[in-house]
Amino acid sequence: FTADSPTLNSHANGYTWLGIGQLSGAGPTKVWRTLIQFDLSSITDTDVSVTNAAMTLYTEDGTTGGHSYELRRIRRSFWEETNACWNFYYNSNYWDGAGASDTSTDIFPDVVGSGSHTGKTANEAHPITGLDADIADILSNQAVYYGWRLSGDEGASQWFQFQASSDANSAVRPKLTFDYEVNSGGGDGILATGFGAGKQF
Repeated sequence: FTADSPTLNSHANGYTWLGIGQLSGAGPTKVWRTLIQFDLSSITDTDVSVTNAAMTLYTEDGTTGGHSYELRRIRRSFWEETNACWNFYYNSNYWDGAGASDTSTDIFPDVVGSGSHTGKTANEAHPITGLDADIADILSNQAVYYGWRLSGDEGASQWFQFQASSDANSAVRPKLTFDYEVNSGGGDGILATGFGAGKQF
Protein backbone atom coordinates (compact mmCIF):
# COMPACT_ATOMS: atom_id res chain seq x y z
CA PHE A 1 0.00 0.00 0.00
CA THR A 2 1.01 3.61 -0.45
CA ALA A 3 0.52 6.93 1.30
CA ASP A 4 -0.15 8.45 -2.12
CA SER A 5 -3.45 6.53 -2.31
CA PRO A 6 -4.22 5.86 1.35
CA THR A 7 -7.44 3.91 0.81
CA LEU A 8 -6.14 1.81 -2.10
CA ASN A 9 -5.54 -1.91 -1.65
CA SER A 10 -2.92 -2.86 -4.23
CA HIS A 11 -3.93 -6.50 -4.56
CA ALA A 12 -7.63 -5.76 -5.08
CA ASN A 13 -6.70 -3.16 -7.70
CA GLY A 14 -4.62 -5.51 -9.83
CA TYR A 15 -1.07 -4.75 -8.72
CA THR A 16 1.10 -7.81 -9.26
CA TRP A 17 4.15 -6.80 -7.22
CA LEU A 18 5.18 -5.91 -3.66
CA GLY A 19 6.34 -2.31 -3.36
CA ILE A 20 8.71 -0.70 -0.85
CA GLY A 21 10.67 2.52 -0.54
CA GLN A 22 9.89 5.99 -1.83
CA LEU A 23 8.65 6.39 -5.36
CA SER A 24 10.13 9.05 -7.65
CA GLY A 25 9.24 12.47 -6.33
CA ALA A 26 9.91 14.04 -2.97
CA GLY A 27 7.64 13.80 0.03
CA PRO A 28 6.24 11.18 2.42
CA THR A 29 3.14 10.58 0.29
CA LYS A 30 5.28 8.61 -2.16
CA VAL A 31 6.16 5.88 0.35
CA TRP A 32 5.24 2.24 -0.36
CA ARG A 33 5.09 -0.57 2.23
CA THR A 34 3.98 -4.20 2.03
CA LEU A 35 2.32 -6.65 4.42
CA ILE A 36 3.29 -10.29 3.99
CA GLN A 37 2.31 -13.51 5.74
CA PHE A 38 3.02 -17.23 5.26
CA ASP A 39 0.90 -20.17 6.34
CA LEU A 40 2.87 -22.03 9.04
CA SER A 41 -0.11 -23.86 10.53
CA SER A 42 1.06 -27.28 9.30
CA ILE A 43 3.93 -27.16 11.81
CA THR A 44 2.39 -28.12 15.14
CA ASP A 45 5.54 -28.59 17.23
CA THR A 46 6.05 -25.73 19.67
CA ASP A 47 9.34 -26.45 21.46
CA VAL A 48 11.76 -26.03 18.55
CA SER A 49 15.13 -24.61 17.60
CA VAL A 50 15.25 -22.79 14.25
CA THR A 51 18.25 -22.20 12.00
CA ASN A 52 18.88 -20.89 8.47
CA ALA A 53 15.63 -18.93 8.37
CA ALA A 54 15.28 -16.62 5.38
CA MET A 55 12.53 -14.91 3.46
CA THR A 56 13.48 -14.78 -0.22
CA LEU A 57 11.96 -12.19 -2.53
CA TYR A 58 12.60 -11.75 -6.25
CA THR A 59 13.15 -8.63 -8.34
CA GLU A 60 10.30 -7.24 -10.41
CA ASP A 61 11.48 -3.63 -10.96
CA GLY A 62 13.01 -0.67 -9.17
CA THR A 63 15.63 2.04 -9.16
CA THR A 64 19.20 0.96 -9.87
CA GLY A 65 20.85 2.24 -6.69
CA GLY A 66 21.37 0.45 -3.38
CA HIS A 67 18.35 -0.84 -1.50
CA SER A 68 17.86 -1.94 2.09
CA TYR A 69 14.72 -3.35 3.66
CA GLU A 70 13.50 -4.74 6.96
CA LEU A 71 10.74 -6.74 8.57
CA ARG A 72 8.72 -5.98 11.69
CA ARG A 73 6.03 -8.27 13.12
CA ILE A 74 2.43 -7.11 12.88
CA ARG A 75 0.38 -6.78 16.07
CA ARG A 76 -3.07 -6.48 14.49
CA SER A 77 -4.94 -9.75 14.73
CA PHE A 78 -7.16 -9.27 11.72
CA TRP A 79 -6.48 -7.76 8.33
CA GLU A 80 -7.18 -8.99 4.81
CA GLU A 81 -5.13 -9.42 1.68
CA THR A 82 -7.74 -7.66 -0.43
CA ASN A 83 -8.67 -5.02 2.13
CA ALA A 84 -5.70 -3.58 4.04
CA CYS A 85 -4.44 -0.16 2.90
CA TRP A 86 -2.36 2.76 4.18
CA ASN A 87 -5.16 4.13 6.40
CA PHE A 88 -7.05 0.98 7.38
CA TYR A 89 -6.11 -2.54 8.42
CA TYR A 90 -9.66 -3.79 7.82
CA ASN A 91 -12.67 -1.97 6.36
CA SER A 92 -12.95 1.34 8.26
CA ASN A 93 -10.70 0.27 11.16
CA TYR A 94 -7.75 2.67 11.20
CA TRP A 95 -4.16 1.78 11.89
CA ASP A 96 -3.15 3.86 14.91
CA GLY A 97 -0.19 5.00 12.84
CA ALA A 98 -0.87 5.36 9.11
CA GLY A 99 0.98 2.78 7.06
CA ALA A 100 1.06 0.34 10.01
CA SER A 101 3.45 2.55 11.99
CA ASP A 102 2.44 2.56 15.64
CA THR A 103 4.81 0.31 17.60
CA SER A 104 2.40 -0.17 20.49
CA THR A 105 -0.65 -1.33 18.53
CA ASP A 106 0.17 -1.87 14.83
CA ILE A 107 3.64 -3.45 14.73
CA PHE A 108 6.32 -4.55 17.15
CA PRO A 109 9.25 -2.12 17.39
CA ASP A 110 12.07 -4.60 16.81
CA VAL A 111 13.47 -5.29 13.35
CA VAL A 112 13.41 -9.09 13.07
CA GLY A 113 14.98 -9.50 9.63
CA SER A 114 16.79 -7.35 7.10
CA GLY A 115 18.43 -7.44 3.68
CA SER A 116 20.08 -5.24 1.08
CA HIS A 117 21.26 -5.30 -2.52
CA THR A 118 22.26 -3.07 -5.44
CA GLY A 119 20.65 -2.95 -8.88
CA LYS A 120 17.51 -4.51 -10.31
CA THR A 121 18.39 -7.67 -12.20
CA ALA A 122 15.15 -9.33 -13.28
CA ASN A 123 14.00 -12.21 -11.03
CA GLU A 124 17.15 -12.01 -8.89
CA ALA A 125 16.75 -13.60 -5.45
CA HIS A 126 17.09 -11.34 -2.40
CA PRO A 127 17.17 -13.12 0.99
CA ILE A 128 16.05 -11.39 4.16
CA THR A 129 17.94 -13.03 7.01
CA GLY A 130 18.15 -12.86 10.80
CA LEU A 131 14.75 -14.50 11.25
CA ASP A 132 15.78 -17.54 13.34
CA ALA A 133 14.60 -16.19 16.70
CA ASP A 134 11.42 -14.73 15.27
CA ILE A 135 10.39 -17.96 13.52
CA ALA A 136 11.09 -19.95 16.70
CA ASP A 137 8.91 -17.52 18.65
CA ILE A 138 6.12 -17.80 16.07
CA LEU A 139 6.15 -21.60 16.14
CA SER A 140 5.94 -21.56 19.93
CA ASN A 141 2.78 -19.45 19.82
CA GLN A 142 1.13 -19.25 16.40
CA ALA A 143 -1.96 -17.67 17.93
CA VAL A 144 -0.18 -14.31 17.88
CA TYR A 145 1.38 -14.63 14.41
CA TYR A 146 -0.12 -12.10 12.01
CA GLY A 147 2.68 -11.67 9.50
CA TRP A 148 5.19 -8.88 8.92
CA ARG A 149 5.39 -5.35 7.58
CA LEU A 150 8.07 -5.03 4.91
CA SER A 151 9.53 -1.56 4.41
CA GLY A 152 12.50 -0.07 2.57
CA ASP A 153 14.39 3.20 2.18
CA GLU A 154 11.85 5.97 2.63
CA GLY A 155 13.77 9.19 2.13
CA ALA A 156 15.93 9.04 -0.97
CA SER A 157 13.64 8.37 -3.97
CA GLN A 158 14.76 4.74 -3.94
CA TRP A 159 11.96 2.30 -4.65
CA PHE A 160 11.76 -1.38 -5.36
CA GLN A 161 9.21 -3.96 -6.45
CA PHE A 162 9.34 -7.67 -5.65
CA GLN A 163 7.39 -10.42 -7.37
CA ALA A 164 4.15 -11.35 -5.57
CA SER A 165 2.48 -14.65 -4.78
CA SER A 166 0.20 -14.16 -7.77
CA ASP A 167 3.12 -14.33 -10.24
CA ALA A 168 2.60 -16.95 -12.95
CA ASN A 169 6.14 -18.24 -12.38
CA SER A 170 6.06 -20.12 -9.07
CA ALA A 171 9.86 -20.04 -8.89
CA VAL A 172 9.88 -16.29 -8.20
CA ARG A 173 7.05 -16.07 -5.69
CA PRO A 174 7.98 -15.05 -2.11
CA LYS A 175 9.41 -17.93 -0.08
CA LEU A 176 10.05 -18.52 3.60
CA THR A 177 12.48 -21.35 4.39
CA PHE A 178 14.03 -22.57 7.62
CA ASP A 179 15.31 -25.68 9.38
CA TYR A 180 13.81 -26.59 12.71
CA GLU A 181 14.55 -29.24 15.30
CA VAL A 182 12.13 -30.40 17.96
CA ASN A 183 13.61 -29.98 21.44
CA SER A 184 10.93 -31.68 23.55
CA GLY A 185 11.61 -35.02 25.13
CA GLY A 186 15.37 -34.83 25.01
CA GLY A 187 15.57 -36.98 21.88
CA ASP A 188 17.29 -36.37 18.60
CA GLY A 189 14.40 -34.29 17.29
CA ILE A 190 13.22 -33.97 13.73
CA LEU A 191 15.01 -31.80 11.22
CA ALA A 192 12.75 -30.33 8.57
CA THR A 193 12.39 -27.40 6.24
CA GLY A 194 9.47 -25.01 6.47
CA PHE A 195 8.09 -23.22 3.41
CA GLY A 196 5.43 -20.59 2.89
CA ALA A 197 3.93 -19.07 -0.24
CA GLY A 198 3.37 -15.45 0.80
CA LYS A 199 0.42 -13.13 0.27
CA GLN A 200 0.32 -9.79 -1.53
CA PHE A 201 -1.23 -6.63 -0.11
